[in-house]
Amino acid sequence: MAESMLRLDASVLDPVLTGDIEAFLDPALPFAVPSLVVCADPVKPDAVASPESAHTFADISPATEVFVIEGAGHLIHDELASRDTFRNAALDFLDRHGLMS
Repeated sequence: MAESMLRLDASVLDPVLTGDIEAFLDPALPFAVPSLVVCADPVKPDAVASPESAHTFADISPATEVFVIEGAGHLIHDELASRDTFRNAALDFLDRHGLMS
């Protein structure tokens, strides 16, 4: 992992850091497939996707669920404290939608 981190082009994060990132989702278009939007705790300073914006998509996308992990920051799946909660939420979602094999 350390080797791949050394090869990372950190400049790809510049638009995020400067606030100039372009929207990559159209909030007027529903998701076409079952989706799980996992959000960090909105009180964390590095939380990117707010539960409110996630619920905007859930409101127009019938098979979209929003799951907020309290205490988790942006790297939800990497944080030891939230990893199991994230994993269990993802596996439960996949199982309920018949996507586990």
